Amino acid sequence: MTRPLASVADGLRYAALPTLAAMAVVTTASGGGPAEALCGPSVLNGMAVMYGLMSAFHAGPWLNLIANRRAKASNIRDGERI
Repeated sequence: MTRPLASVADGLRYAALPTLAAMAVVTTASGGGPAEALCGPSVLNGMAVMYGLMSAFHAGPWLNLIANRRAKASNIRDGERI
């Protein structure tokens, strides 16, 4: 893959989690739509749960980023330079 495409792909992998989390919040806040008439009011409708699970499955790149930054900070704190 060429470098410009690789940088776009790197950016896109971080876009899924916040997008899906926002969709889960909006879906929960909107009340559920037509399914609410059939199933009754519920805070967690099926789409909100689906968006929540999808955001959890796409959390990997963010967790790697946090872990790498913590490891670098720990190494610098211990006096080692990377």
